Parts: sequence; structure tokens; C-alpha cells
Amino acid sequence: MSFGRAREAAGLSVAESARRLRVTPSAVCQWESGETFPDGRRLPEIAKVYGTTVDALLLDEKNADSNEKSP
Repeated sequence: MSFGRAREAAGLSVAESARRLRVTPSAVCQWESGETFPDGRRLPEIAKVYGTTVDALLLDEKNADSNEKSP
């Protein structure tokens, strides 16, 4: 799951996400585009706000698809 998908699944706008995480909307957009990434120490907080896990945030969706098909 990507940062953007996690945010959308949580029903949050970029602005609301930024407010809850005490960052700028620009920072959220940069995380979602892959331009930058949040400090690793912030990942548990981001996961909590988005209602997911750190693992899900960091899991590469392409690898997730192939892992699901593996026995």
C-alpha cells in the first residue's frame, strides 16, 4: 500500500492528513509522489493516523501481488 492509497482508504484529504500529522500539505504530497519520504521515526504515527500498519505503508504493491500468488 502506498502512502496515497493509505490516506485515501482512511478517508482523509491531503490537508486533513497534514493537519493531523503536523506537517505541510506539501510534505504529504511529496511522500505520496515518492519525491521524499518521512523520517522513519514518524512511520508509526502515520500508520496510526491512516489506520494501517507500518509494514503495509512500506510494502511495495508489485511485490505484494506476487507474494499473494506464491504458495
